Amino acid sequence: ASLDDQNGRVRGEAIWSLAETGAKNAVPALRKIYNENPGDNRYSLVRCLKTLGDNEPFNSEFKRLTAQALESEDQNKRTEAIRSLTYFAKSEAKGLFEQLQKDPNKRVRDYAGWALRNDRRRR
Repeated sequence: ASLDDQNGRVRGEAIWSLAETGAKNAVPALRKIYNENPGDNRYSLVRCLKTLGDNEPFNSEFKRLTAQALESEDQNKRTEAIRSLTYFAKSEAKGLFEQLQKDPNKRVRDYAGWALRNDRRRR
């Protein structure tokens, strides 16, 4: 697997192999991909970089998605933000999911409940 591969799945495997081996020397290359062309591997890169000690992309994405989940007028963007947070920041977003279970929008409430149930099953 190679970070240069255009196939997102192959690139994703390369990203995770670096995280699993703790290859901190790969952080600059991973940041370059994240900043220039993350494609389908955006959240994998965020998780991998966090694993390797680079928290800035995680913090940035978490802040952006939290704002989107809370404030967007577009219900689809709100639910997509919840799904994305469930993928890469389940434990950090638990309080947000609990808050969103009281949201006036039923679909947002349902997604928030799903996120909490999904979180419990993975522990």
